[in-house]
Amino acid sequence: MQETKIAFDGYAERYDEEFTYSAVGKLQRNRVWKYLSKNISVVDYPEILELNCGTGEDAAWLLKNGFKVTATDISQEMVNVANRKLNKGKAIVFQSDIKEVAFKLGTKKFDLIFSDFGGLNCLDSTTLSELSLVFSQLLNPGGRMIFVVMSRNCRWEQWYFKRKKDLKSAYRRQSKEGIEVILFDEKFSTWYYSPEEIKSLFNSHFTLKTAKPIGIALPPSYLDNYFRKHKLLLNILNLAEKIIGGISSFSDKADHYLIDFVKK
Repeated sequence: MQETKIAFDGYAERYDEEFTYSAVGKLQRNRVWKYLSKNISVVDYPEILELNCGTGEDAAWLLKNGFKVTATDISQEMVNVANRKLNKGKAIVFQSDIKEVAFKLGTKKFDLIFSDFGGLNCLDSTTLSELSLVFSQLLNPGGRMIFVVMSRNCRWEQWYFKRKKDLKSAYRRQSKEGIEVILFDEKFSTWYYSPEEIKSLFNSHFTLKTAKPIGIALPPSYLDNYFRKHKLLLNILNLAEKIIGGISSFSDKADHYLIDFVKK
């Protein structure tokens, strides 16, 4: 099964407004960037392939830090915005379904494959398992994969929907099937995975290095409107995130988790 294609007008700009530049979104992304800063270097991992690059926010950060970036997204509108944001020419950005990326890249190899904030959640488990070999072939020896994945057991989400007496939504992530999600008035399917599930899907070609929570104290971005009005509380939660965000056992309880693999 292919990933969901979102191509309706205005989506990319609205995505930036409602997630990329939201108070919560920026704090969660900063957690990802902090991990990358400490764990990958231009010397060891100069060539990066980014999947589901969205509007290019992460690609821009990677370029700024000296990495060579090839970025793809299934949405042409996202690619268009990313190219404008990245000053077209400084990075290679093109439209592609994840399953078609290897074919379009030919023999090109990378040192790191990166995907942020739920790109892999657009794919079912069968597809992800098939991509294990594909990703391995795209990487140089010793290459890494770093993905940020939506978890199965987000405690924030469970608490929020329980308070609203919506138990179906509170535990929707625990379904093994694709869940219909509405984003900007468009319906599409999302699959949720625990770190152990992702590990098993890529185990044939990759060794798990670590997993870290992203959004264990920080709330999901759909609560941003509330926390914009309560900046002190958000700052306190961000401090708590810094304190407990390195505890791997909290990964599946966070909104997202970062999972890091090394090619076998």
